[in-house]
Order: sequence, then C-alpha cells, then structure tokens
Amino acid sequence: MVHVVHPCGLSMGLVEHPDNPGAPFDERRAGLDHVSFAAATRQDVESLARRVASLGYGDAAVVDRAHAVLLVLRDPDNIQVEVCFWKTPVAE
Repeated sequence: MVHVVHPCGLSMGLVEHPDNPGAPFDERRAGLDHVSFAAATRQDVESLARRVASLGYGDAAVVDRAHAVLLVLRDPDNIQVEVCFWKTPVAE
C-alpha cells in the first residue's frame, strides 16, 4: 500500500490486490474498493460509532489495530466506508 498525502490534508491510499485475475483497468466498469475519512481523535471515531449505533446500524464496532483505530461501515450498495484515527502520522 502507498499513502499519498497532500499538504491540505487530503489522503489517498493506493492498494494492489494480488488476487485480481489480471483484467486491465476500464473506466467504463463500475468499481470502488472503499472510501476512508480521517478523524482528528480516537474519541471522534468512538463518538461516531455510538451515534451510528443509536440510529440502529448494527455493525458499528470500533476496531483497534496497531496503526489505526477504525470504524468500518457499508453503504446501501455494500461499498465500505471507513472512518479512522491514525495512531502514528501518515508518511507524506
């Protein structure tokens, strides 16, 4: 994975999936891996998880990983939407 960070704070992660069958990219084909939003603090992620759970969304569990605290959700089209607090600064 490669992380690209713009000085304005925009961050983009580029991920290669080795199990891809080798089909070339086609901009006419729909597809998106996931969308991720950075949170300023761990408490922001936990607060959002509580808010989402209070609205009846069942899978609003916060995941604590070595590098980040994550809230991973799915939109109605099953696209992963992630909110994360990075424990260590992302390399620019």
